[in-house]
Amino acid sequence: VTYDRQAPTLSAVTISTNNTNTAYAKEGSIITLAFTAANTENLLADPTVTILTKAADVSGSGASWTATYIAVTGDAEGTVPFTIDFFDYAGNAGTQVDAIVSGSGVIFDETVPTLTPASITSDNTNAPAGTLAMVGDDITISIVADNNIQTPTITIAGNAATIATGANGESVYTATYPMAITDATADEIAFTVDFLDLAGNAGAQVTVTENDADGGVSWDEDPPVF
Repeated sequence: VTYDRQAPTLSAVTISTNNTNTAYAKEGSIITLAFTAANTENLLADPTVTILTKAADVSGSGASWTATYIAVTGDAEGTVPFTIDFFDYAGNAGTQVDAIVSGSGVIFDETVPTLTPASITSDNTNAPAGTLAMVGDDITISIVADNNIQTPTITIAGNAATIATGANGESVYTATYPMAITDATADEIAFTVDFLDLAGNAGAQVTVTENDADGGVSWDEDPPVF
């Protein structure tokens, strides 16, 4: 018979997610806690784990364990909380653990990003300036997201635009495209903006201006006739 009155402790506690950006979790992401007893003789017996305040699925044996939880709509946004309650084989209770020992935490984000404003302008200076375009004019899309987003994909007149300002993980971007004679088939130059936040939540594709005082850019490829 081995006498054991020492409370077990954890030497390693890490949290991770299978999301593309491992710093974030979104709806459907699998969040995993991995934890290890501080001493190999302190074998743990059936730990109880919560992640985002919900019961997690626990697996493992002896000193090494993992717990997983699939994030769902309605889970609290922000840094993912967790608790680990555990005993050793002798029945000694360890102090509840609710913080990682190493690595970084995971942020849960389920909010769909939005753009306000989204505007389009031309470098054509004919009055009203910025609202007219002809062959060779540069068209610029300007967007501001409500939170930091991944680099957006923007088209102008059906063509891929070049991101002119803004880097991945920022909230303000501009994109430009020089108009060619074959580009536009309608009077108003069309555009699209597709975007994801850092967690990978997709915003609704934007195809119309938001809070744009000029209200769009008109296309004219025909020379005047007298």
